[in-house]
Amino acid sequence: MAMASASPSPSHRKYEIRKRNPDPKTSALLVIDVQNYFSSMARAILPNLLSTIHICRRASIPVFFTRHCHKSPDDHGMLEEWWNGDLIIDGTPEAELMGEMDRTPGDVVIEKNTYSAFRNTRLEELLRERLVEEVIVTGVMTNLCCETTARDAFVRGFRVFFSTDATATSDKELHEATLKNMAYGFSAGIFVVCLVSWSWTVGEDRVYGRDSPLALAQAYETRDKLMASHSELAEEGAVQIVIIKTTGDKILSQPLADIGGKGLFTKEIDEALINGDIDIAVHSMKDVPTYLPEKTILPCNLQREDVRDAFISLSSASLAELPAGSTVGTASLRRKSQLLHKYPSLNVLENFRGNVQTRLRKLNEGVVQATLLALAGLKRLNMTENVTSILSTDEMLPAVAQGAIGIACRSNDDKMAGYIASLNHEETRLAVVCERAFLETLDGSCRTPIAGYAYKDKGGSCIFKGLVASPDGTRVLETSRKGLYAQDDMLIMGRDAGKELLSRAGPGFFGC
Repeated sequence: MAMASASPSPSHRKYEIRKRNPDPKTSALLVIDVQNYFSSMARAILPNLLSTIHICRRASIPVFFTRHCHKSPDDHGMLEEWWNGDLIIDGTPEAELMGEMDRTPGDVVIEKNTYSAFRNTRLEELLRERLVEEVIVTGVMTNLCCETTARDAFVRGFRVFFSTDATATSDKELHEATLKNMAYGFSAGIFVVCLVSWSWTVGEDRVYGRDSPLALAQAYETRDKLMASHSELAEEGAVQIVIIKTTGDKILSQPLADIGGKGLFTKEIDEALINGDIDIAVHSMKDVPTYLPEKTILPCNLQREDVRDAFISLSSASLAELPAGSTVGTASLRRKSQLLHKYPSLNVLENFRGNVQTRLRKLNEGVVQATLLALAGLKRLNMTENVTSILSTDEMLPAVAQGAIGIACRSNDDKMAGYIASLNHEETRLAVVCERAFLETLDGSCRTPIAGYAYKDKGGSCIFKGLVASPDGTRVLETSRKGLYAQDDMLIMGRDAGKELLSRAGPGFFGC
């Protein structure tokens, strides 16, 4: 285990710095004066804070935000008003910034009139009610509010952690100095400063998680299955989640097709796997290119979730009931083309990107009248209460491998391959093989809407349906196949269906 240490100041008693992860069953996250994250100085580390919040939520760790209400000569007027929607910070309305925090009804907001969130508030009482023993403290750099809150937590008997990914600064030297200063700020007895770094790993197996709530949910699902299937992985610290921000996560202002299309959500993860920074990569299979990087294998698909798309609207019960001229938000060319083919009177807002929570917020704000999301993702996030209706696969053919999770490892890592192979759901894997054979044969560009779905019918046969379309939906070509539910047969079916549509589409249909 890596250790970080520093010599204590003579004016303070002994302390120790350790790296250890908190116990999700007895922890709470304290986000100290969150308005500070929206300053120009700290904006760059806001994604790290969001990752910490998402991970804590996934682990059922309660989240407490503090609201800085007291004034001092150095305070900006914003400190009295944040979260009321009236403030503009660095040119951006604060209500919009706060929306990025993905607050939930279960979050607690503590209003404090001193530097410490424990003084003159109900924070300690609320923590005790939740049987919290450990507090994870996050804050911008080492402001006095962060330090005094952590010290007061310690003297009240709580174990204290600092999240090193969401605390301090992206400057490495200043980051280290900040952490040392935090430790020097405590003088009550022998104090242990535990550093929580969500991208720091211990133990034997490291499972990657992309920086999005859904990706983290899938990573945790994989971790839980590994721990349930292998007793040696059930030990504390044996399996850790590593957060990796991909190109697709970073660039949200442009359509996916304009920034490369293929591999946007996998490139950085593949590099980390090949370099040995992680041991296992968990992917949404619909994001995985039809080729795998050298030195990697993908021997496992978890059991597939529901492949259908969900229709979500505050005003209409179905797509058919949307008034002419209504705008539907979707970043998917596949959904756009099928939607416009069946409902040409509707409009589509193409660059409707962001995580599920962000898209739902935009819907609630009236940016669009409806949106379409994968039902699988909503189920994994326990957010199906937002679904207005579910589209059948005849109404909206799903993306290739939609609803399937794939787990990859290095090709020379027999131990990891054995672990993840034990989780494989063969029926799902074969369906994905068939669909990806179809996609590979088409070799469509990032601007070509393609859909494909293979499944086992009641008689045990494989049914495959495939579709290609023009982006505007004016031309849609469909085909289907039926055969044995076996790998060789399903590979042939997928490839044959692809060749047919290539022939029918003609030259230029699949060009960028």
